[in-house]
Amino acid sequence: MVSGNIAAAERPVFIFGSGWRCGSTLLQRLLSSHPDLMIWGENRRLMEHLMGGWSTVDGLQELSSVATTNWHHHKHQGWIALMNPGFDHFEHAMRDLLSRYLAVPAREMGCARWGFKEVRCDATVMHWLATLYPHARFLLIVRHPQDCLASARATAKAGAGLLAEVGGPDAFVAHWARTAESFLHARGDTSKLLVYEDFIRVPAESATVVAQFLNVDPRGFDMEVFAQRTSGWNQRPELAHADRVALCDPTLWRIAKEFGYTSRQTQGLSKRLMELRQQVGPNGQLRRLGKRTAKFCASYLTRAATQTTRR
Repeated sequence: MVSGNIAAAERPVFIFGSGWRCGSTLLQRLLSSHPDLMIWGENRRLMEHLMGGWSTVDGLQELSSVATTNWHHHKHQGWIALMNPGFDHFEHAMRDLLSRYLAVPAREMGCARWGFKEVRCDATVMHWLATLYPHARFLLIVRHPQDCLASARATAKAGAGLLAEVGGPDAFVAHWARTAESFLHARGDTSKLLVYEDFIRVPAESATVVAQFLNVDPRGFDMEVFAQRTSGWNQRPELAHADRVALCDPTLWRIAKEFGYTSRQTQGLSKRLMELRQQVGPNGQLRRLGKRTAKFCASYLTRAATQTTRR
């Protein structure tokens, strides 16, 4: 299906996830199973870098305008040190760049519409893309932060893995909170929020909702993607001590609550728990603590983690 007379290439589909291990790849696979859609993978903050160029050129405009005026009056004898093309040329060039890099290859693969998924960027990038593509559609997916963190912990191997790459569990949790919070201000006709737990609980219904939002035929989706899970490791997702400590951040649960996620451990940290935060090493292992303190903190965190549920 095509919406009105708007070209399919002008209606890209972008997936934004609330950080790593949130279900964005499952959603990407579902969308890419449709004959009309090609959703490329993560591009490691490429869009943020392009946004930086956008801001730089935008900031040049005032002085560039002065220099351009001098050129028209005095040609090369005028002050033209910061003369640059108008911003509209850069905007068109940016759209042409993304089209050539992402839309054209998608079309060569037989897909009329294109897009990508991203988990490292927040809704700021979404708003920028909406400026370039007013008819784009944005799917925002969130998952319980504890499950995301446990899944990330399962990637650990010999000191490497996702958590080591992103800076540890504290950085992981902070990124989830920051990204998810940006989603709260990104609601509108061109975006739809998907909750991972609901998405996998009723896959057929979820696929229909997504198809209607994107204006595509739901029969084009391969529902087998829900049965065929993919991952690069076989470890069982389990939290380490450092993960449980990171999950005690009250800011995290203030934001998570907006999506229906709750924790019973957000009423404040005891003095002993604060001591634990200072005693967790970079590999998630406890340094030497008094026996009573260590026993208390470990039992408290284990008990609190089991009480973290979704409403």
